[in-house]
Amino acid sequence: MPTGPLGEPDWELIVDRIHDGQCLPFLGAGASLGDGSVLPTAYQLAQALAEKCKYPGGDTSDLFRVAQYYQMKFDAYGLRSFVRDQLQKGASSPTHVHNTIASLPFRHVITTNFDRLMEKAFEAINKNPQVVLYELHSSQLEVPEATIKEPVLYKLHGTVEKLQTMIVTEDDVVEFLACAFVGEPPLPSSLKALFKDSSILFVGYGLKDWNIRVLLRAIRGERRSGGSDKYSFAIQKCPTEEGLAQEWETCVFYWDKRENLRCFDMDAVEFAEELSEQYKKHHG
Repeated sequence: MPTGPLGEPDWELIVDRIHDGQCLPFLGAGASLGDGSVLPTAYQLAQALAEKCKYPGGDTSDLFRVAQYYQMKFDAYGLRSFVRDQLQKGASSPTHVHNTIASLPFRHVITTNFDRLMEKAFEAINKNPQVVLYELHSSQLEVPEATIKEPVLYKLHGTVEKLQTMIVTEDDVVEFLACAFVGEPPLPSSLKALFKDSSILFVGYGLKDWNIRVLLRAIRGERRSGGSDKYSFAIQKCPTEEGLAQEWETCVFYWDKRENLRCFDMDAVEFAEELSEQYKKHHG
């Protein structure tokens, strides 16, 4: 069940995995919020879409569903260009999360975010991020060799720089999973190995997003049948609204029991600040 803040054994385990190259950061929308960034939350983005398309449903906070209706009313290009414009309204800077991830010796980073904040953080310290996009129905992905100076950034849900790659609607999510499973294109073996063998560090990722959970289960399998024997970690602040808080705790319970995942009720920026100090403390 959720705990927080992290205890000393948890910090030591995380920074040791980073130092050994056995930790895979997975950044969700929460990593791009606040602390210099003016990007909208998923809730705010859903609300903006719902207002624009006069969404008739009751739940205007469900981004994938609202986006599905928006696309049906307008079209796919109109949806994606609207989302892009919302994400580019203000001059956003990388958050402390991005800057901390960039400063540590990660060779691979995964994100479902459309923005370029992780790329900017790498570039600000003279690293050259190599972006790999999972484009549906495309040819086999070419994955360059990853180094600390030239890390590979996997953008699983696309980027604002290439609108057609953006996974925005419910149909997009279903198609993303279908393409991954039938191999159109196949997931790179290097990415599968990272998912299966690493301690995954989820930062700001919505645990109720079932699509990545399905992908992880398919790749990692159950622990008793040869799945990962390493703990993974999720850093996500519990919502203050009662209904959302209960939903968050339910999601945490199922992830914790089935995915070998330790969840912590902690702000992403607060976590990133402490992570820098803990890494220096244990590994100089």
